[in-house]
Amino acid sequence: MSSRPRILAATIIGLLGFVAPIVISLQLAWNQSVTDEEAVGSHYAAEVVRRGEEAGRQFGRAITLLNSDHAVRCSPEELELMRDLDVGSSYIQMVGRGLERPWSALPWARQTPSSWDRQPW
Repeated sequence: MSSRPRILAATIIGLLGFVAPIVISLQLAWNQSVTDEEAVGSHYAAEVVRRGEEAGRQFGRAITLLNSDHAVRCSPEELELMRDLDVGSSYIQMVGRGLERPWSALPWARQTPSSWDRQPW
């Protein structure tokens, strides 16, 4: 056998020995990054579901307390309960009663029917 085929075979084996670990490392790194990103995405989705369920629980509790109190609608006692519900919950940002129009327990909403269409701000 001449030296030319041996040199060619050695070169091919040497290149494969050099390139193969690099290609395998890149593939393994890619697979790991995809797995990590899927885990992060699953964590975010689980957190969204958890927060949605907690907001629903807080909302349900607020509705139950407001419907079971025996205070007159929009009375100072009920407004105090609404403030307590608002301050005591981490997801509810505002508590109010809706009668003929939204947030009728808010002071600026206690206007005459002719002024309902005007914005208070």
